[in-house]
Amino acid sequence: MKLISFNTQGRNLEDTKLLDLIPRSKSGAPRDLDLILLQRCTRSFLISLLGASPSPHQEISWDGTSLHSVWTPSMDGQSSSQGLAIVSLRPVENLVAHRIKLDYDRTDPHQCDVYQSFVYKGLRIINFLPPFTPDGVEYDYLDTLLQEDVDLMVGDCHNNYRNSDVHPRTFHRYRVANTMTNYADKRPHENDANTKQLTWLFLRNEPIPRM
Repeated sequence: MKLISFNTQGRNLEDTKLLDLIPRSKSGAPRDLDLILLQRCTRSFLISLLGASPSPHQEISWDGTSLHSVWTPSMDGQSSSQGLAIVSLRPVENLVAHRIKLDYDRTDPHQCDVYQSFVYKGLRIINFLPPFTPDGVEYDYLDTLLQEDVDLMVGDCHNNYRNSDVHPRTFHRYRVANTMTNYADKRPHENDANTKQLTWLFLRNEPIPRM
């Protein structure tokens, strides 16, 4: 199984490089891809991805058939413009959108109080994005998330995974598979934490090839 995880940051499809990440054959047709897991995805982004995409990629179709998609709004109790999305070659199974009761900034459209849990090709998978303000609220989210019994979890956090002093103890039930910082934050920080681990891949102990 091959998947792509991508935080759209609320942008339009044409303002991202997501289409460049999708593996393609010499003819330009998408290939060798099962899932795309999106965070901060707007409905319009998902429609653009599944329908008339910007040239030269006129339409996303991995095997010549229609793709399946699920979109869950980021915040409960209101009309959220952003959400978590699953795009898949075949329908996902046992899909559950887990809402977590958190004290977070509901006025910020980038926050999130939900994660998607589903089964695909026999693997139990979670697509997630914790809230990040006020400080520490993401750990309340992750404490709940990491109690799940799944094979892999893919999503975004907003801290340095090496800071084990503040990580929930439940982190130790899983292995952080990707260990390279992948985001440079140019804003001033009290602790001068200019690089962060944003996209996280939590795995059980079984090795899963990745790049």
